[in-house]
Amino acid sequence: MEFQSYMFVQIAFFIGVLLFLYKEMTVAQKLSDRTERKQFYLLQFILFIGVFVRLFNLSYPDGVFIDGAQGAFDSWCLANFGIDSNLASYPVYLKSWGTGQSALYAYFALPFIKVFGLSAEAYRLPMSLIGCFTLLFFYWTLRKTQKNKLLVFCLAAFLAINPWHIIKCRFAVDCNIFPDLLFIGICFIILACYSTFSRKQSLFYIIGFGIISFSAYGYAVSWFALPFLYLLMLWYLFKAKKIDKSTGIISVVTSFLIVVPLLLFVYVLFFDGDQFQIGKMTITKLSTGRHESTTLLGAENVLSAFLKNIKDMGRLLIFGVDNMSTSTLPVYGEFYNVISLPFLAFGIYRHWKLKDKEPVFVIFFIWLVSCFLVVLLVAPNVNHWNILWFPITAFTAYGIHLFAEKSKENQILFFSIYSIIFAVFLYTYFDKRIYNPFNSYTFKDEIIFSQEQNLDKVYYPRDMQHPFILFYKPVAPLQFATTLDRDSITLRYKSYDNVILGLPEHIEPKPKTGYLIPNDLLKYIDLSQFKIKRGKYYYSFIWND
Repeated sequence: MEFQSYMFVQIAFFIGVLLFLYKEMTVAQKLSDRTERKQFYLLQFILFIGVFVRLFNLSYPDGVFIDGAQGAFDSWCLANFGIDSNLASYPVYLKSWGTGQSALYAYFALPFIKVFGLSAEAYRLPMSLIGCFTLLFFYWTLRKTQKNKLLVFCLAAFLAINPWHIIKCRFAVDCNIFPDLLFIGICFIILACYSTFSRKQSLFYIIGFGIISFSAYGYAVSWFALPFLYLLMLWYLFKAKKIDKSTGIISVVTSFLIVVPLLLFVYVLFFDGDQFQIGKMTITKLSTGRHESTTLLGAENVLSAFLKNIKDMGRLLIFGVDNMSTSTLPVYGEFYNVISLPFLAFGIYRHWKLKDKEPVFVIFFIWLVSCFLVVLLVAPNVNHWNILWFPITAFTAYGIHLFAEKSKENQILFFSIYSIIFAVFLYTYFDKRIYNPFNSYTFKDEIIFSQEQNLDKVYYPRDMQHPFILFYKPVAPLQFATTLDRDSITLRYKSYDNVILGLPEHIEPKPKTGYLIPNDLLKYIDLSQFKIKRGKYYYSFIWND
């Protein structure tokens, strides 16, 4: 791992984290109970480890995911030209390849890409930082609101070692900014619930509901759940007399103003409106929505698709795997599923049976039940269901706490079990022989080299999709959009600038022309007629000046 300029941001952030944890250590010193004091000291160490594994060496895993490649290119376009790859000025939603991506993460990444250039590390950095902040803010929220120190320990420590959140923080894809923003908003609501100062309480509610509304820009699937979450939470807060009418009205008005551009986009998307601008902001029109491919709403045979979803749901919840193998590892899953499911069930059961329910878990329960449409309609997938993993993590940790509080021996047992499985998870995750989810690193150097030769035409294999080429060698958006040629039937990209997607039937030497080809095709080519750069992995580049 070489030192890169973006690491200055990590170092500055890490110094801030160390100062925060040191301050928390001084708070722990004031605890009169020796056991609680030890627990808090240990918790600071666990939080330190949690931050470190989310922040360390963002070059890993090698390569990029295709959605991340496209999102990063659009972020680069916005950072340098003020328009995305479809020439839209500061769009509410990215059109990308036609079916769209949420734009929010592209804006979070924009300043980092502007300063440090387009790279996997620069694009992953904001996700990593926000994930670390979420972990620490959740801990701080619990410390400020919960008297039970063991409960604080279990919830904060379990999030620190949560495998889904660790992988998510190091895997920048647009949808995964959403759950952290939602969780931060929920933490503000929790702080407000326990606050005894009316002004601070009102401010926390307004900020919390505002961030929850803002999170809707992060992922379209969230729209199936956020309205229910928002309304049920307001209903609970009014019923429990934890929020006054004026604060509730201000929160709702603020939230509405925040989502107005998104509502306009939804209107254009579902009612076939035209793309338009408000100032420099573009209300995007997509070629088609992605809801048909991710939900039952677009299924030809709804019953068959539903039964398949049930089967996939079982795999996802029990074994923690989906059909992508990019966002989790088998066995460890999203929350160490196999060994943690009993604690999740017990945590939810105990909360349901309690007459005097703790507000923090009422809020998590509302969050969980608000996801019923996501579970019913959306294809089970770690990223599709990312709204579920935080409340599931919280109730799992609550279930562990209920067993751990029975005896010191139980506490030692649980700590030992989860410490071991966490250590094994880290070993597995950071072993690239086991976790190697992206293959774009196998042709990264060849793409960069091919575009540095100043050729008129460069042919690439059809399966080498254009976002990877744009990511490793970006083209100005105006040049990209005005030279783009798409198939009139399939709408697949055929060419842009000097890039041609799809190798010709006969590879012949031509002036100022190059070919990126699989190594197993080299034996069929007269290489004496070409210059050649042999690749390290599966591809080589041949060309003529």
